[in-house]
Amino acid sequence: MLDACRREANRIAHRVSQKEWDDPKHYVLLTNAPAPPDTRDEITRLLGAQTTAHISVLGGNDVCDLLDHNPSIARSFPQILGLRNLIEILDGIVNREAVQRSRAAISAATTVIPVFVPTTAYNQAWRVLAKHHFAVLEGPPEMGKTAIAWMISVAQLANGWQAIACDQPEDFFRSHQHGTTQVFVADDAFGRTEYDPTLGAKWEKQLDRVLAFVDERHWLIWTSRRHILERATREMDLQGKASSFPDPGAVLVNASQLNDREKALILYRHARAANLAAEAKQILTNNVHMIVSDSSFTPERIRRFVQTSLPKLVRDLRNGQLRSSDISKEIREAIENPTDRMIKSFRALPAEHKWVLISLLEQGHLTSPNSLEEAYSRFFGGRSTLPFHQILDELTEAFVRTVDWPGASRKMIEWIHPSYRDLVIGELGDDKPMRMLFLDLMDFEGIVLAVSQAGGARGQRQLPLLRTESDWVVFERRCTEICDKKDPETVASLLRVLRSTAVDLKHEPRQRVGPRPRDLLRTGTFKLEQQ
Repeated sequence: MLDACRREANRIAHRVSQKEWDDPKHYVLLTNAPAPPDTRDEITRLLGAQTTAHISVLGGNDVCDLLDHNPSIARSFPQILGLRNLIEILDGIVNREAVQRSRAAISAATTVIPVFVPTTAYNQAWRVLAKHHFAVLEGPPEMGKTAIAWMISVAQLANGWQAIACDQPEDFFRSHQHGTTQVFVADDAFGRTEYDPTLGAKWEKQLDRVLAFVDERHWLIWTSRRHILERATREMDLQGKASSFPDPGAVLVNASQLNDREKALILYRHARAANLAAEAKQILTNNVHMIVSDSSFTPERIRRFVQTSLPKLVRDLRNGQLRSSDISKEIREAIENPTDRMIKSFRALPAEHKWVLISLLEQGHLTSPNSLEEAYSRFFGGRSTLPFHQILDELTEAFVRTVDWPGASRKMIEWIHPSYRDLVIGELGDDKPMRMLFLDLMDFEGIVLAVSQAGGARGQRQLPLLRTESDWVVFERRCTEICDKKDPETVASLLRVLRSTAVDLKHEPRQRVGPRPRDLLRTGTFKLEQQ
């Protein structure tokens, strides 16, 4: 830094002597390096020898202090929240109750902050929220809907708001405080990739009540799908409650459109956060245009490429297992076919590990290790040769991750990304022995999965576990068993799921669904209701 100041002093002297500049009146040096008193004095001496300007020096800590005292800057530049520990910043700005109530949002945002780029969708979401106080982020998995929601939440948290995660409408009503500024995030049932009739129905029926509590001091961000919002507004319209609600298009924000500049920034942020070796940086420099222009580019695929594929390319290049001429091809395959690599990883797992992941399908977004172990025991029982905790440890940070959660005494388990859940659903559906065993032993949540709709990256997957006549036989038998064993409330929920699915399928094109699923669901539901 001192060497740079010497060169700068000489440049100032040259410009002044050549009449390119008048002698400056003020000179301000900003640096992210520490600037203790003796360093400031030396900088002032070096620059003062060539100019009569008043010299001000702001070191890294000074810049951070300025940011701390101007938290609204985080709205336009949310990535600055990664300059220092997020909790430290918030503890200094926000009252402790807001931080405690917002732990879930903070936990979700900490992994996003170092790599986040304010995209067009991010800025549009702010505009929608400012006008309607309610925004719906739509788009396929991996496009950053959740990241946008959490970054807006944390930016508002830095402005003194509370940021509350909502799994269902009851969470919203329970947490709403009239005299407090709050932003609520309903994250598509927390990252699910297929439509769950029970969760969708809850939001559809309660949306009019929820929106009655939404105002300029209470915002709701919902990462969902267009058709769920449209169904909810149709429900409101039927009840005569939609007159004051804006057109669905006014609150929808499409997160799937990224321009080349945004893609380049996303790549840069991930590369910078990964602290890459020199060879890896050079590979990116040589191929940046190809990566940014690839039609398969998504923020999540770039994250996986930078963290996993790129270091492997460097190792293979060093070991002579990869030719320089083949690097571009390998990069393209890594970006365009990440699912293939994920599938290979899943298929290579031992049976115990596969069944832990299959058991997690029944657990929703987040579950405790104990709940997951109970489900695993139901499916795999005494066949396991390894302790459950060992299997879970081996899957952590590969397919799942552990997170802190408010009110939980132990760490909770969740998918490392929704695309991994999608993968396991597809593999379970394609493997007949595993599929039949799952159908035979599944619980209520398994039934919801079996009849789910609008799943997959394109929202076209329906009834993922009901492929053959045999599947339907086992499915009907398991539904009957659950109705015999469960409490009336669970039975009523099961019947609502089946009837809702039958009604939805009735409106689908015949060539996509066919008469068999509709008939079986209608007949099966009627039989269960009669029982």
